[in-house]
Amino acid sequence: MTRLFRQITRLFRQINSCLKPLLCVAISTTISAALFAEPLFSEPLFAEKGMDNQAVVLGSLYGEPLLFYAGQNEEIGPADIDQFKGLAQEIARSIDSSLSVSEVSRVNAALGGKLSNWMLEIIQTCENWREQTENILSCRTGALTHQWEKLQATGTDPDRRELRELTRLARTADFVLDGDQLRFGRDIQWDFQLIAGPFTLDKLADWMDRETSLSNYRLSWSGTDVYRGSTSSLADENHWSVSLDMAGQSVELALNSGASSYITPWDRKRPIGRSNYQGLIDHSTGWVGSAHAAFVASDTALEAAAMAQLAALAPAQRIIERAEAEGHLAMLAAEDGRVQSTDDFYQLIGFASNVPSRQIEIEFELPDIEANPYLRPYISIWISDEAQAPVRNLLLLGQEPRWMQELRVWWRRVGRRNESVIDGLSGATRRPGVYRVQWDGRDDYGNLVAEGQYILHLEASREKGGRSYQKIPLSLTDMSEPIEVPGAEELGLIRIRTVSQQQTASNNF
Repeated sequence: MTRLFRQITRLFRQINSCLKPLLCVAISTTISAALFAEPLFSEPLFAEKGMDNQAVVLGSLYGEPLLFYAGQNEEIGPADIDQFKGLAQEIARSIDSSLSVSEVSRVNAALGGKLSNWMLEIIQTCENWREQTENILSCRTGALTHQWEKLQATGTDPDRRELRELTRLARTADFVLDGDQLRFGRDIQWDFQLIAGPFTLDKLADWMDRETSLSNYRLSWSGTDVYRGSTSSLADENHWSVSLDMAGQSVELALNSGASSYITPWDRKRPIGRSNYQGLIDHSTGWVGSAHAAFVASDTALEAAAMAQLAALAPAQRIIERAEAEGHLAMLAAEDGRVQSTDDFYQLIGFASNVPSRQIEIEFELPDIEANPYLRPYISIWISDEAQAPVRNLLLLGQEPRWMQELRVWWRRVGRRNESVIDGLSGATRRPGVYRVQWDGRDDYGNLVAEGQYILHLEASREKGGRSYQKIPLSLTDMSEPIEVPGAEELGLIRIRTVSQQQTASNNF
């Protein structure tokens, strides 16, 4: 899986390398305060199945090239390009904090004021994401961004307490939004660099949909893309398709109307002295994080990019649960290549080879135990081969590493050697009830496993309570009949059955 994101990154680096001779004048113009250079035209940079792909370099958007690909029998004319550029410049003059004359720079200096529609919308969007992510993603933290830049420039080692205090001050500062009038405390400095590009991309796509006759096109900017097309069927040629090597398999992404974003956080490095701090800034702590690379497909560029950025900073289980609930397609990868995805990622985007038609559903009960106090159990569920070698980790409930060790079988065979499993899977414990997880027949690295015999392991351990462990043989060759295993102390009744892709429901966590 790691190879996927490295290949995508390498692809865009190659594109940027191809464009450098063309963009040198544009970049120098952009640095002097203009958002867009004059439009530049190039030959198609790479072919896409079913599309003509006449690539137009529309200019530099927030320091990165913005590419336009026309679909079959489509083209964008000079008049449309001029209006397109004008809209982009209008948005940037509002939300680009790197421009001293921008609206956000003026608002930051005055600690408020009357907001344009662009500023009002992006602040409302940011505040919504800040609340939903418990401050992990925030646009209030311009002072934090500037502090990291200062540390890099001076070679001063970062102080976690100082950085955390900056986030606390921004989080708790006065903030009053009354209609289009904004007032805020001096500890807030708005910085939209996390979402300015995707936000603008969505607005540009909306304009194209509304003001032009284009119906098949693609806008591509810094790992985030907006697609328009008439179909998403892999069998139909009229879609945007990218073939990549994902975890050693050929994967074909078919996108027609929506957006996608990918991010490899460990490629974002901040060299300070002899250390290299990699990843995105977590605005809840002020520190950097690089938990997972991510590819997310969603309805809008902003949603896709925000989810991909969140994946770099939050536990994978939390991201997958949220993506499932909100209808995003997502795949996350740790640096060691272990992957997690939403249930329908493979089905709807589709591996070109051998997508399994059935999955194994595991339903288990956490019994209501009379105890005072009752502490929710830690749970682990995983698949091994017949020699007990781990194949796929399906579930890990519990977030304190010291208590994970009480899942003795799991810890001895899996947990103590695999930090990425803990970082990726650990989630909050659950109250008594009936829960489900699915196994799609893949290993931890996204590869389909061979037909044969496997073992399902379920383990539960509760502080000041009991411990239960169940070991259940599974046959991928013959799963025609459901399996039921009676409960035992901390684990209630366990049911195992195969379900078709159409029947598959999301894990109910």
